[in-house]
Amino acid sequence: MSGNLIHDQVGKGHVVYTDNGCTFESILGNGIYNTGPANAWGSTHHNYLPGATTTNDPTDVKNNFWMNGAANGTNSGVTVSGNTAITSASQIPASIVDSAGLEPAFQGLLNWTQAPLPPVGNGFSLSVSPGSQTVVQGATATYTVHTVAGSGSSSPITLSANVPPPTGATVSFSPNPVAPGGDSTMTVTTGAASPPGSYPITVSGNDSAVTRTAGVTLVVQSSGGGGLTISALSVKDTANAANWSLQADLQVGNTLYGDRVYTVSALPATLVGAQWIRTANSSKTATPDPLVTFSVNQAATVYVGIDTRTPKRPWMDASWVDTGTTLTTNENGTTRTYAVFSKGFAAGQVALGPNAANTNMYTIAVL
Repeated sequence: MSGNLIHDQVGKGHVVYTDNGCTFESILGNGIYNTGPANAWGSTHHNYLPGATTTNDPTDVKNNFWMNGAANGTNSGVTVSGNTAITSASQIPASIVDSAGLEPAFQGLLNWTQAPLPPVGNGFSLSVSPGSQTVVQGATATYTVHTVAGSGSSSPITLSANVPPPTGATVSFSPNPVAPGGDSTMTVTTGAASPPGSYPITVSGNDSAVTRTAGVTLVVQSSGGGGLTISALSVKDTANAANWSLQADLQVGNTLYGDRVYTVSALPATLVGAQWIRTANSSKTATPDPLVTFSVNQAATVYVGIDTRTPKRPWMDASWVDTGTTLTTNENGTTRTYAVFSKGFAAGQVALGPNAANTNMYTIAVL
């Protein structure tokens, strides 16, 4: 490193710095000025090279003209000599000043200009509420699509939704497009024959420059009224199977487990009055897969509440939708929270895998 003019250091520290591993460095014939409180050159560093023959990283610091420079001397691998302390830039020899700067091969960099930046979108944000709606076949669910304008936002936002929802379902927005910062009502109308189940919906907004998305859930229940029946409960954890049972009318205050006195303290509105299965908390570490099977006499939505101290269970694939709601319990004075996931099933047998975690056993509700 030689022949440079280095000046106007901002802040403390070192103007030229060599750290551990920087060996056989030569700092020769530089002009260093207006350094403020900073040292012209950093200190010596221990030589950690295997088989090193010097205590410090070999460094030559010679013939520099500097402010706040190190004293001349040698120190086991480091030589500091021939350097001159200065008080102004005028004391730097012309031979250094006239030759400083980029070498001829690199002087074209001085003519560099930045390429034009790509256009930046308006940066609006988009959200949809509520996160989940539950309707019976043939009914309508509404959601509010809320937009927030970014800096300089002006283009209208066109809304759309991927509605795999149930066969026969339609979606509409009012207004559409919507001005940045405005709201639109999304209406999803199900058909009388739309299959019961839990369906993810992705809402998209595009202002011609950028697209934003948000997800919600639509749960469709049978319009057949109270005809749902759960039967044939079979638990493969034989040691605790006696503490499992079929229950009706899920409510706050119910005892959640057959082998614990933990009670339900809060429920999503969707699950109030649902048929449900009282599980055994001691089944939480049981490994049979499936752990439990039962039968439903018609298409139904199965809800599983998972203790939030552990994630969604490995056997719960993408068809299990996070409803965005929670169930809470009172565990002898301690509140526990369960994330509620749902999946639609046809009439017949339902099989669920193991909890496989040493947190609370999952809970099951059916609508």
